[in-house]
Amino acid sequence: EQLKDIPGRGVDEVTDPSKLQKKSAESGNINYRYAIAILAPLLRKNREKIQQIPFKTFQYGATERHKVAYSLSPASSAKTYQLIFLPQLDVYYPVTSNSNSKTPVLFFIYGGSFTSGARNLSAKFGLVYANLGAFFARRGILTVIPDYRLVPTVQYPQNVEDVRDAIEWVVQNVGDVEAWAPYDGKEASEGSGAKQGRLELDLEKICILGHSAGAFLSASLLLNSSILPLSSPLRPRLAGLALFGGPYTLASIVPGTPRALAYAEVFGSLEKAKEHDMPSLLRRYPEG
Repeated sequence: EQLKDIPGRGVDEVTDPSKLQKKSAESGNINYRYAIAILAPLLRKNREKIQQIPFKTFQYGATERHKVAYSLSPASSAKTYQLIFLPQLDVYYPVTSNSNSKTPVLFFIYGGSFTSGARNLSAKFGLVYANLGAFFARRGILTVIPDYRLVPTVQYPQNVEDVRDAIEWVVQNVGDVEAWAPYDGKEASEGSGAKQGRLELDLEKICILGHSAGAFLSASLLLNSSILPLSSPLRPRLAGLALFGGPYTLASIVPGTPRALAYAEVFGSLEKAKEHDMPSLLRRYPEG
């Protein structure tokens, strides 16, 4: 009964997020806050089980590239400040090692209309994406949730580049990731059941799960060869892509509408946005 009252579930709101944004603005609330508030009792009930899953935060990428200059007041000539985005990712570890095969790896790319979101969404509550990481980790899948830079501090494709860099970092630093696994013969946390063994990741069959804006970024990573060249050694490692709730086609956006203005901010212009939606990238994807 409560779930049906969460805004944003209507067909018109899914196909045109600007309608939901308008409703959210009028009500003074953001849609994901409704979802967190309604689902919070269920998450709290399972807090102990969620937090039994060990996780580790790593920094990925070069910090220098993530320095962004901006002005607090665009209309003025006031001082320009420098915002430093610290590229980090959370790794959720299975509580037992698989002695018969390598451990599968899943990257989850969250959404937030390109302008919001975090790997530890609602950090004070601390259970939103931890629940997702724990869900897959309990099923033997090492789960990685990276942060990426948000609009308006960056524009496309810099956010996709962050997703790429996070995956490449894990591949290139697999020893550091595997070394932290709590397989030392002791339980990772009380009741978790972690067993002795050595974690060995399967980095030849990496899967990506993308939601909303994260679905767009995930698909763009694979379809935009200027971001991930066909010759990149990372490409053959990406074996699976699951997308849900993403803005896949932008061709029908009407100039001057709130939705058009939102995507112009993400891409630099509405024309560029339409040039980089999924059908357009597919049409331009190199043959062979």
